[in-house]
Amino acid sequence: MVRRYYRSPSPTSTIFMLRVQIWSFSCQMEPVPSSIPDFVDSRQGNDTGDAAEAEGFMHRVDEISVQIDKLEKRVIEIEQFYLARGDAQQNISKASSTLKDKDKEKHITSIRKQQQDSSRREGAAAKRMQELMRQFATIFRQISQHKWAWPFLDPVDVEGLGLHDYYEVIDKPMDFSTIKNKMEAKDGSGYKNVREIYADVRLVFKNAMRYNDEKNDVHVMAKTLLEKFEEKWLQLLPKVAEEEKRKVEEEVEFQFDMQHAQEAAYANMARDISNEATLWLEKAVDTPNVHFLRHAKGDFGISRLVTSEIFMVGFLNATPSIFRARGML
Repeated sequence: MVRRYYRSPSPTSTIFMLRVQIWSFSCQMEPVPSSIPDFVDSRQGNDTGDAAEAEGFMHRVDEISVQIDKLEKRVIEIEQFYLARGDAQQNISKASSTLKDKDKEKHITSIRKQQQDSSRREGAAAKRMQELMRQFATIFRQISQHKWAWPFLDPVDVEGLGLHDYYEVIDKPMDFSTIKNKMEAKDGSGYKNVREIYADVRLVFKNAMRYNDEKNDVHVMAKTLLEKFEEKWLQLLPKVAEEEKRKVEEEVEFQFDMQHAQEAAYANMARDISNEATLWLEKAVDTPNVHFLRHAKGDFGISRLVTSEIFMVGFLNATPSIFRARGML
């Protein structure tokens, strides 16, 4: 059994048909020079009734036109989203600027759920990272308590030791007390992950080895402690690498979920707008303009009214095939 699928008219095509219908109404309501014989209304009398009916008709046309303007804004929002979908960055906050209230609520609810899921994942990842940092703190404590660690416990006393060229050789001084304070910081200035601490510990030893020649005791002590530190680090490294990989995967998953939720929200909005636009199109087509205008009096001309109505009937009948030929239906 072959299953056939048909796409409903897009919001853009439906609103376009609405625009044409409104244009037809506008043409019908334009004043026509009474000097042209073909455009002179032959019916006289009943001025009050015709005026009231004309006013009601134009009110209906204005109402439909206002609704079309609102729908067009929402369609433009959706079109802009799909045009920008291929960009690397998506600015979600702009998405709700012109959305209808119920569409905005659905969209925000979907995005908020994804953000809540992301917050839970980030919370779990933060706990795992804290555990890794706790294990690293054990390594750091073992190294800093070594008998040869004393030259590296505090910042180098450049003036006291007369090391006048120290800052010319060393770009970024580092010591264990500075590292310890940053590890224990509670004001947000602390280390974000284990690799940051690892880099600073290595920097302590690398600075000492760089400033002092190979035969200097401080150089030898720094080199020895660096080797011990690297051995202990290699034992922790697999866990660090696993956590980093997991974090990347979760970030990719979050971005995918956010994009999927956003696409689903806009797809639902497009469907709702299309349905709403179709309803207004049906109301526009059902507006009893021909019946009323055939009996209108004054500046409304019969020939123009009938001509525009015939055009609309032909256009609406031909529109589906036109859009199918363009791949829009």
